[in-house]
Amino acid sequence: MPVDLESSSIMLQEVVAIDGPEPFRDWGVGGFLSPQALAVDATVLLDLATDRIDIVGDESATAVADLVRRFDNSVLLEGTRHAAGTLGIHVRVPPARPVVAIFDTGAAETEFAADALETTVDGVVRLSGKGVGGSEIRVTILKDQDLDIGTVQLRVPNLGVRDEIPAPHDAAESEIPRALIGMDVLRGTAIAITTPDQGSVWWCVPNQG
Repeated sequence: MPVDLESSSIMLQEVVAIDGPEPFRDWGVGGFLSPQALAVDATVLLDLATDRIDIVGDESATAVADLVRRFDNSVLLEGTRHAAGTLGIHVRVPPARPVVAIFDTGAAETEFAADALETTVDGVVRLSGKGVGGSEIRVTILKDQDLDIGTVQLRVPNLGVRDEIPAPHDAAESEIPRALIGMDVLRGTAIAITTPDQGSVWWCVPNQG
């Protein structure tokens, strides 16, 4: 299926048609683009600091070299392209063990499954929003939590805790997410998604030092 994006034309693969739930119809939203589906033979850069999507290279070494030049004041963290279509990386809220988290640019806040924290959860309960199916999502908010990703530690002002994180029905056991990283953490960073055969995701996080 061909799609025109500004001056470029892209052939999308495996497009899924659904009836969009509320409130998307009221907002005039008619579709969603997954950056990992925009190019099967190149690395796609989702720059959430400048709100741009770029194709930066067709080979892993070229793409990583380009990222190092572009984001010379950032730490590059490696994640994984899941076979089920999600983009994952291992994270933890100390002192709990690392779990699989997925990048979710459609989520305002970062959220964890309650059992991934390995501790009693006590905080303010509120509505996080509605899922794609329109169902309400209730979360418990924990204030000022540290999020460890590799060598980087980020502070999350409002960490949402819920019963479980949605997973694709065909996700492998090693791909089932226990957390999702929302725009409260992703904003100002960049995600480089390599080709399916390379299977890597590079997350460029500004150096906190």
